[in-house]
Amino acid sequence: MLVEGNTAVPGGMVMFTCNISTGRYELRAHTDGPKEYLLNVWYDGPWEAEIPSDEGIRLVNGTNWKFYSYNSSDLTVHMGARKLDASNNSLIIGIHDAHFRELAVNSISEPNGAVSVSYVVEPALIFKSGVKISVSSEERWKGWYVVNETYTSIEGYGDDETYYLGDVSGLVRLSVYKSGNDNETLSVSIEKDGTILNSGETSEENGKVTLRANV
Repeated sequence: MLVEGNTAVPGGMVMFTCNISTGRYELRAHTDGPKEYLLNVWYDGPWEAEIPSDEGIRLVNGTNWKFYSYNSSDLTVHMGARKLDASNNSLIIGIHDAHFRELAVNSISEPNGAVSVSYVVEPALIFKSGVKISVSSEERWKGWYVVNETYTSIEGYGDDETYYLGDVSGLVRLSVYKSGNDNETLSVSIEKDGTILNSGETSEENGKVTLRANV
C-alpha cells in the first residue's frame, strides 16, 4: 500500500496524491547466510515439543529445561510444545538468538495444555534508484535511447509509453520523432526519482525531440 484515506462525512469525498518513485524496492534476506536460533522449553514435568530442523519438523521429548540449536535463513521460525501431565504449572517455550536474547516467548498453564510460538524476521527493504523515460503522443512515433552505452529502439502509437531503467549511471540519450502525418503533440521526458531532468515536445509534422540527461 502506498497511500490511503477515509472520511466519515455522509456523501464525503477523499482525495490524495501519491508520488510514484522511478526506482524500485527489493526485499533482502535478514542475513547473508543461515542464522542461529536457540529453541527453549521450560517445564517442571514431562513435555513433548515440535521443533524445526534441517530435515523438517521433528518431535522431541524431555523434562525440566532443554534448548535446541537451529540454523536457518527463513524469515519465520515456529515451534510448539505440550504438557504430558495434568499439573497447573506453566510450560514456557521461547525462541532466542545465539546470545540468548529473547525473540519470542509464549506459555500455557492448563493441564495437558499445548502452546506454540513464532518469530517473524522483518526483511530489509532496499531502494534501487531508477530512471524513467516517458513518451506520449496521439500519433505513431519511433525513436531510441542509449543507457549505460546500450542502444534500444522504441516505438508506439496512441498511448503513453514508459520505460523504467534500473541501476543507471552516466549520460542518458533519447531521440524520438513523429512518424505519422498528423499535427498531434509529441511529449518526451527523462525523470529520476521524481525529478524531471529533461523534457521536450513538438507538434510539427514529422517533428523530432532529442534529449540528454546526466544521471
